[in-house]
Amino acid sequence: MQNPHDPEATYAVKGQGQHKKEHVDGAYVSGKKLTQVQAEGRELIGPAQPAPQKDGRFTTEDFQVKVEERTGVCPAGKTSTQCSRLEEEATGKVNFRFEFSFKYSVAHMYSIPNPPFIQPLLESLAPGRKTWLTVRNDDIYTFRFGDPAYAREYIANIPPADKIAGFYMGPDGYAWGRDFLEHNPEPGPRPLVMEKQWYSFMLWGRLAYDAPLPDSRFERILAARHPKASSHHLFRALQGALQVMLLTTRFFWGAIDLKWYPEACLSHPRNKGFYNVRDFMEGISMPGSEVLCIRDWRTRLTARKPMEQTTPLEIAGALTGSNMPAFATPIMSRLSTTASALRM
Repeated sequence: MQNPHDPEATYAVKGQGQHKKEHVDGAYVSGKKLTQVQAEGRELIGPAQPAPQKDGRFTTEDFQVKVEERTGVCPAGKTSTQCSRLEEEATGKVNFRFEFSFKYSVAHMYSIPNPPFIQPLLESLAPGRKTWLTVRNDDIYTFRFGDPAYAREYIANIPPADKIAGFYMGPDGYAWGRDFLEHNPEPGPRPLVMEKQWYSFMLWGRLAYDAPLPDSRFERILAARHPKASSHHLFRALQGALQVMLLTTRFFWGAIDLKWYPEACLSHPRNKGFYNVRDFMEGISMPGSEVLCIRDWRTRLTARKPMEQTTPLEIAGALTGSNMPAFATPIMSRLSTTASALRM
């Protein structure tokens, strides 16, 4: 008597209208066998084999997935509700896919263009798996700024498409609604943040799509929007405004917005509150920035070791303008004469 759970026995009666659905044990549920029986118009039903362990990577068994609730819990206990239902139009086959993201620059996209934090994930990401990048801007909420060169370099350093599904950018605790920071707003509704900071939004949107766009293109856009101002000087001033944030965060690092909000030199009251000079002297520099904090600089200085990274004095020089032509006096004096034309 044939065993109805034996795929080999079932194969002998193929074509006789029997066992279109076959219940088997786990030994017969493999990718190769499933592909074979599907091609023969049959279906195997049985327990799935556990995923193989490889290089210490997590397997599917390490995740708690509830498709009916559209939730998945990772080994660290974090819950994801980003579950998409995907249905193939031709076959009606349904798959469910969970989307995961990684905080690419932690909370500071305006720091260095090649943040190192994702490297361990890339090394452990299984072939064919991708992650989204969360590109957090918890750096600049108030000021107007923009540097195409930095945006281009940041985008160029994003890991390759076989690992990355894409990126999305934005702040954590700040809503891009209406701007309430102007002291004397014009009559009518206050401007939207996206209107006020239109230039930086435009840079990322266009350069993420077409990175080779030249700086001259953006100078022409500034000229069209502000015909009374020198587009070249305005372009350089907006670049310089961003450099202040980049240099400061490289030198003084707090990973998340609760630890470092550079525009206000501030952290959450539970952390430090307002940072004073002593805090800067005792602080650390950003990982991967190749910048020495004050303590490491002093250690090398007293030991007469060579300075192989950017020093605090070089950071200070850049911030005061010796290495930042955008803040040269002639430029600032020209901009001050056209301040009324610079409303955005």
